[in-house]
Amino acid sequence: MSASSSKGPKVLIYPPPTIEVYQVTDDELRRIEEATSNVDYRFSTMLAMVSAILSFVIALTQGEFGAMAEIAFKAAIGVLGIVAIVMGWKWWRGRSLTSRLMSGIRARRIEPDTSSDDQP
Repeated sequence: MSASSSKGPKVLIYPPPTIEVYQVTDDELRRIEEATSNVDYRFSTMLAMVSAILSFVIALTQGEFGAMAEIAFKAAIGVLGIVAIVMGWKWWRGRSLTSRLMSGIRARRIEPDTSSDDQP
């Protein structure tokens, strides 16, 4: 069976009116890759810690525990709270660093000279 005789769907292609290409350095590309992977990880970790904190708070307010268990729950809430704050701060900082890096790359944009295209 040849490729020309196969019956497949008809593909319609609508190209964009313009394509903008931004050149980036290897270091910028590495920083973008690191930032995107770390931002997702930090945000997910922060949400997991907040969820665990809420679980411990609900357990403390709704259940009856001994003194040692209450101390353990409160210690867990404190530790998880610190981890959540650190991960939230790193997530926020990483997000803003990525935005600044992308803005710097976009700032290199030079408007094309269209006056020569209009002349015959």
